[in-house]
Amino acid sequence: MQRALQSVESSVARSAVLAARSGRWSAQCAVQPYFRVLGPYEGEEPAFYDPRAFFWVPLLQQAWREVRAEFEQYAAQHGEIPGHFVPDRVEIHGWKGVKLVTFGRPYRANLRAFPRTVAVLQAVPGLVSASINVLEPGTVLPVHHGDSDLCYRVHVGLIVPAGVEQCGIRVGDEQRGWEEGGVLVFNDARPHTVWNRSSKPRVILLCDVLKPQYARTPVRACAQVLATIALLYVQLRLPGSERLPAAVWRSAVRMAAAPFAAYLRLCGWVPRPA
Repeated sequence: MQRALQSVESSVARSAVLAARSGRWSAQCAVQPYFRVLGPYEGEEPAFYDPRAFFWVPLLQQAWREVRAEFEQYAAQHGEIPGHFVPDRVEIHGWKGVKLVTFGRPYRANLRAFPRTVAVLQAVPGLVSASINVLEPGTVLPVHHGDSDLCYRVHVGLIVPAGVEQCGIRVGDEQRGWEEGGVLVFNDARPHTVWNRSSKPRVILLCDVLKPQYARTPVRACAQVLATIALLYVQLRLPGSERLPAAVWRSAVRMAAAPFAAYLRLCGWVPRPA
């Protein structure tokens, strides 16, 4: 136990150094990364990306039936799928899911229940998040935007009960529908909304894949996103704090990332190198 504690302390110290250097990391990128605590996204990347531009998309397409089969087996054994909780000022109902990994944080029990799915996920370079998401009938999620722009957000259709008018997603001004076995790749940082007005659940595999400029430092990237999620709770509990200068929040993200980096180095999900 003592050695484990010393290892944690050492990792925290190393992570603090990494956080202090993160300005250099950001400067190496053409554009500084976006984090939700900074306010609305003002980047120029498109709403949707062409799936054909990513060599790993066929890996997900080929495995969709296996992923769906494991989810159906999981649902039959566990019954009610838990609802998602998000750090926001709006209540969200009808959005449920099975988390596998969240920006490098693994959910070990769930991973053991999805062995074939995990094998596919591990084959995708830079994959740092994955979950099976369920949108219940009659559910419309309010317009929201993701925690950062470090990743490509990927949706793989597993169970799609209707066309885009009844079951779809709108990112910015662009609207798309899912297809079973089809893949959507989009910019999660842009405002988006999803809906399922059909009479049956919609189920997708959701993944986050680091963009090439961040894939070489996955721990640093994931730690900063996890820090952002934690800082969103601070903004919720301190009204008016969101109006602090962006530079203040960027510094807060760098400092808060240190313990998350330590955790991820000790027991996090290790993505395949890009």
